[in-house]
Amino acid sequence: MDREHGTFEHMGGPDPSRELFIREMVDDGQGHLWIASLPSVVCFTKARRTFRWVAIPNEYRAIPIPWGVTYDPSSRNVTVGMAAGFFMFPVDSPPAAAEPPPVYLTSFRVFDKPHSLSPEIWSLTSITLPYSENFLSFTFAALDFMNSSENQYSYHLEGLEPEWTLSGTRRYVSYSDLEAGRYVFRVKGANSEGIWNERGSALEIIILPPWYRTSWAYGAYAVLAGSIMLLTWWFDRKRTAMKHSLEMKDLEARKMFALETLYHATYLDGKGTDMGLTRRIFGGWSEPGRACICKTQSFAS
Repeated sequence: MDREHGTFEHMGGPDPSRELFIREMVDDGQGHLWIASLPSVVCFTKARRTFRWVAIPNEYRAIPIPWGVTYDPSSRNVTVGMAAGFFMFPVDSPPAAAEPPPVYLTSFRVFDKPHSLSPEIWSLTSITLPYSENFLSFTFAALDFMNSSENQYSYHLEGLEPEWTLSGTRRYVSYSDLEAGRYVFRVKGANSEGIWNERGSALEIIILPPWYRTSWAYGAYAVLAGSIMLLTWWFDRKRTAMKHSLEMKDLEARKMFALETLYHATYLDGKGTDMGLTRRIFGGWSEPGRACICKTQSFAS
């Protein structure tokens, strides 16, 4: 709140996944606001405009709900009232925030049926599945058992989802019709006090392509395409050669026909007599316009 200008600024709180329900708040005069809220105690530093959680001692975590908070300037102590009592700490050394809870995958299903790897999914870092097993579901848990029903979760499937999905207290997610490829499923969790395990848990998922999209299949396609191209080239060569042969035979036939026509026109009379043979027998013809000069020959009877 800016008193000088009469304005308010909305602050998201230390856990963006949930609203900060303030029960009581006190200013220590040293630049901090101590807030009793649901689900825990929060310290807000004015200069850095940041929040941080204050750990609740284990003996009070059975019902980890702070009811109020006070500050004593003389002792410089902050006192927090809980349902089971109260605890105090020096303003300069508040209890360290609780450790973030470990997060594990707890089950793995394919088409909503337990997979053979499900019992050991928590310890695996990578799995490989055939293309027929592309409908997957997971459950997960943050191992913090103090008010565990309020644990929060966020997940992300790299290779499919562009951003993280905040699922609140839901510990289940499913994916259907995943394409062949490499994915990484990541999940992180927070305890009921809103302390997140940012590292979380991760599982690499490799879905193999169907047989007709494998490298062997593409190699076979290449060989088949090459064979078809080679056969097409060979048949084209044969067809070209056959066409050329037929054209040559046709040309020869045309030449023979032309020669025969010329022969008939030059050496045969209209009755089909071979005038060239007659000329050879009788010794030739006379000059044009003169009678035929024939040699007398004797033929044996």
